[in-house]
Amino acid sequence: MTCFNFRFVPAFYRMKELMQEGYVGSRVLHVEASWFSERRADPNLPFGWRDEKEAVGFGAMGDVGVHLVDLVRWLAGDFKRVCGQQAIFTKERPLADGSGKRDVTVEDCALFIRGTDRRRIGFLYGPRSRAWQRSPGDSNLGQ
Repeated sequence: MTCFNFRFVPAFYRMKELMQEGYVGSRVLHVEASWFSERRADPNLPFGWRDEKEAVGFGAMGDVGVHLVDLVRWLAGDFKRVCGQQAIFTKERPLADGSGKRDVTVEDCALFIRGTDRRRIGFLYGPRSRAWQRSPGDSNLGQ
């Protein structure tokens, strides 16, 4: 069982209150949510248990995406339909002892579009391998 502890982050809790008070309007028609993690961005990071499907059972979706899904469901309602895609960006990683490389068997990235029973849509994106650099203005560029 997953502990969805991010519901209790004060900023998310306040967001829920504001939505319930009608601050963003009487209904939410679209949700776009991203959960970025730089943990696996470096391709030279040694192979670990999180890279092996047999050991962990899932990649980005089960690791970080599950928290994003929970937050969106909690804030904006349950899903009725989904369409998704997963990808492995770093196909192999070096072994910690330097003796070679090993294939990565779990996804680095998961994204999907969701629909609700009220014809609302949403886009969710959960990569575990996104490195960020600041650019001029308010934009972030992924590498």
